[in-house]
Amino acid sequence: MKEQLIIFKRVFREILVGNGKALSIIIMIGFICAIFEILSIGMIIPIISITLESGNEFNAILLTIVNKFISIENNHDLLILVAICFSITVFIGAFMRTYLIYIQSKFSTTLIHDVNIKIYESIFRRKYVDHVKLDSSELISTIVTKVNQVAYQVLVPLIHFMSQIIIILFISTTLIYINASIFFIMLSILAFVYFFIIKSVSKKLDEIGKSFSSSSNMMSSLVRDAVLGFREIVLLKKETFFENRFEKSDYALRRSQHLSNIFTNAPRILIESVIIFLLMTYVIISVLYSSSNENILFVAEIAAIVYGAQKLIPLFNRVYQDWAQISANLKPMEDVLDLYINHHNPIKNLKNNHEDHPPEEITFSNMIKCEDLSFNYSTKQEKLISKLNFSIKKNEWFCIFGPTGCGKSTLLDLIAGLIEPKKGKILIDGIKLNSSNIRSWQNKISYVSQKIFLLNGTIAENVAFGFKKEEIDNDRVIECLQTSELMKDINGFEANIQTFVGENGKTLSGGQIQRLGIARALYINKEIMILDEATSSLDHKNESKILTNIKNKHSNSMTIIAITHKKQILENFNNVLNMEKSN
Repeated sequence: MKEQLIIFKRVFREILVGNGKALSIIIMIGFICAIFEILSIGMIIPIISITLESGNEFNAILLTIVNKFISIENNHDLLILVAICFSITVFIGAFMRTYLIYIQSKFSTTLIHDVNIKIYESIFRRKYVDHVKLDSSELISTIVTKVNQVAYQVLVPLIHFMSQIIIILFISTTLIYINASIFFIMLSILAFVYFFIIKSVSKKLDEIGKSFSSSSNMMSSLVRDAVLGFREIVLLKKETFFENRFEKSDYALRRSQHLSNIFTNAPRILIESVIIFLLMTYVIISVLYSSSNENILFVAEIAAIVYGAQKLIPLFNRVYQDWAQISANLKPMEDVLDLYINHHNPIKNLKNNHEDHPPEEITFSNMIKCEDLSFNYSTKQEKLISKLNFSIKKNEWFCIFGPTGCGKSTLLDLIAGLIEPKKGKILIDGIKLNSSNIRSWQNKISYVSQKIFLLNGTIAENVAFGFKKEEIDNDRVIECLQTSELMKDINGFEANIQTFVGENGKTLSGGQIQRLGIARALYINKEIMILDEATSSLDHKNESKILTNIKNKHSNSMTIIAITHKKQILENFNNVLNMEKSN
């Protein structure tokens, strides 16, 4: 019980507190539904009373009150009037309960849509040093599976729970004196009707399920893209592109859930109201055409019993189900809350960090200068980079050389602004790189890593990374592929540049993937190209040819910063930093 209360408190504080208006509307509609339940149940009492005895004091008082508004001559007419009013009340109540389901479902799906978007955005808002500590499988599981599980196993039951308790309390005070001896007979009839309805809507539910599956698969792919392609997405400033695609897929998934919830719950309410209407019609007909009070009494008792059973028992059962679902999903809810809170954390939240410092533009016309640069990932770790000093001129071909583990990739991350130095500084034309100008600086960089991140799309989409299909310049894609010496291979593909690369580029070789990554950087056409062991899978001949092609086309317009452990390509660079000696 204590754990449940702690989670409830966190849910209300972190998620529901900003949705007080919507919650108030749900509670208000719940009260209205409860009032109509009481009115309809209250109308059963005069029906039974009139049927049991034609001349009692209650009937006389009721007849006197009614005659002030409408002329009623006898108990038969009074019974017909009450039955008609009862049916109208039931239908209005059914409409309000259906509307309550719609509002609850809409609120729940909108709420969890917002939660999911914020969790996805938090991936790009983290600092890189925090990002590398993430367990990608856990993150994907939380966003794609746990959030969905929490939505319909915790949040929806919690919202239902609040409105159902109100209705149960109101109905219980009214039905406490009704006899339930024949409830189970009538429930069997209801079960048969429900089965018929389920069969009728099964096709629509199947379509909804397919839509849900398709949207869920797309979301999984986008989450994978965000985690594996973090460097490229952040440095190329394509966060919005991926966030918009994710938001669109998530909306489609939530809409499927919204429709599924309506088709699952609405028929139950509508059919129950139809059954009550049929029973009341039977009561009216019996009164009009039967002189036997015993028959009228039997029909009235059945109506009261059915009404009580179909209202109260399902409500109690649903409350229990809600509580059981919430209790069984406390851990997923906790995981979701932890990620959701990160979106608002001013310490880890990269977006908030930039908002605290107004963005500044930075220009690169002369030189990048690193002074006394030092870095280590933890205080217990020996400095990976220690008091490093060097400079890179505009349009220079600069290579960082050294063995594996000497800090080459870390140095590139420092230059790119993905991580901050522990000591020292990086100057761009004499201006220190900081949180105010980092976004402007990163906008000048294209990045090619040793392990190229590929979208699960076409070759053209992977070269024109982060561009919509209609925005892709296919001629430029081909030009960049020719420069990277990949177009010869692609000409042998049936679909040419529209060939799908498959997940993780499984249809391409390692060398082809690296050349595709270089073509991507060329397509983006930034002032600085960073090559992080970007030609490690290529033979020396192709490696030299690609570097020569780039130099011929961009020697006066692009600064190249590369890292390698291969001595044979150093001849292509006019400045080399030996990390083994420098550290």
